Amino acid sequence: MPFLGYKTYYRIVGTASKDKMPLLLLHGGPGSTHNYFEVLDRVAEETGRQVISYDQIGCGNSFLDGHPELWTQDTWMNELIALREYLHLDRLHILGQSWGGMLIIAYLIEKKPQGICSAIISSGHASSSLWASEQHRMIGLMPEEDQEAIRHAEQTGNFEDPAYLRANDRFMTLHCASTDENSPECLTRPKRFGNEAYLYGWGPNEYVPTGSLRDFEYIDRLGEIHCPCLLFSGSEDLCTPAVARSMYEGIPGSRWELMEGARHMCFVDRHEDYCRILESWLEEHDYLKAKNKVDELAVKLIEGIRSFDDTIGPLTAADCTYRIYRDVRFSKDKSPYKTHMGIFVNRGGKKSGYSGYYFHIDGNGDHLLAIGNYFTEPRVLKILREDIEMGGGDFRQILAGLAPGLELDMETP
Repeated sequence: MPFLGYKTYYRIVGTASKDKMPLLLLHGGPGSTHNYFEVLDRVAEETGRQVISYDQIGCGNSFLDGHPELWTQDTWMNELIALREYLHLDRLHILGQSWGGMLIIAYLIEKKPQGICSAIISSGHASSSLWASEQHRMIGLMPEEDQEAIRHAEQTGNFEDPAYLRANDRFMTLHCASTDENSPECLTRPKRFGNEAYLYGWGPNEYVPTGSLRDFEYIDRLGEIHCPCLLFSGSEDLCTPAVARSMYEGIPGSRWELMEGARHMCFVDRHEDYCRILESWLEEHDYLKAKNKVDELAVKLIEGIRSFDDTIGPLTAADCTYRIYRDVRFSKDKSPYKTHMGIFVNRGGKKSGYSGYYFHIDGNGDHLLAIGNYFTEPRVLKILREDIEMGGGDFRQILAGLAPGLELDMETP
């Protein structure tokens, strides 16, 4: 994709689907590349959607250096906006890990984007100062030799000292990631890390934010995020429970999954559990997005029907729409959601017992429009049957026209 006179590399796995919203992945760093996200390719197959990742400008297949002025939140946010437009991602889920999670937070708050079905923030943060404080707290749990090496590097600004490098490697192994002969190929494959992007965007390491993101502070504005949010973090993560809790408490209605034993790459350390939770979340929020559309339709139907039926009073979508969750207690099919949605507009809402207008919207395109009474209590049903039996000539005529040969059974209760 052309961007700022350069090119942004993107990668797509899976097939586009009108019912399954794509998942866009935002990597960490800044400068870390998309590579590690290839372990999430299975999400495309398991959920039947596209999974899209990209190398942010400055790293990987979008490598660029010699431009320290570019490594800012605005650059990467504008790149995200451009990518959505370029790939026509009008409705989607977005997942950001570490810095990618920070980018999502800023994007949702600063740009208030449309079409976000849900956001998944994986080991991100909303406060650079809290992040740095928590890293130093964990450094304080390391052997004194390592603490001293890190302290000396911070005091002198010499982040090339061998003692510091060894201590920092141990810190990152404890709380970020490590690889061995059993690691997935995408984790061990050589890559072009964006060292300049990381240094000028963040800093020399995880606990000394001196770059353009050093003043990244959004805790007090997390309440401005209104899309469904899922938070992941690990018990041994750079994103400590205190960091994750600050997002969980600040983002309205968010869900937090704390993964025992996982470090900064929860999707690697707890791969199966992570994917299971993520796939379920995506399926649920694809459906909820459709439910929101049906609610919008219900409001329009209520207004339209009220224009010719003066028995229809002030109703809300909730008064007229049915739940999307299935009762699976006695069913072999444990699918959590129905494949259809129903809207029943009458004078008192779906539970009132009055006759009305029913709209059945099916995911397979088998829609239905009906007029009548639904879930009628036995006493009223008996009256209706007797009325049809005694004077239902018009009703019988309608049925005969619709279904020749149909006979009414007035005896079966």
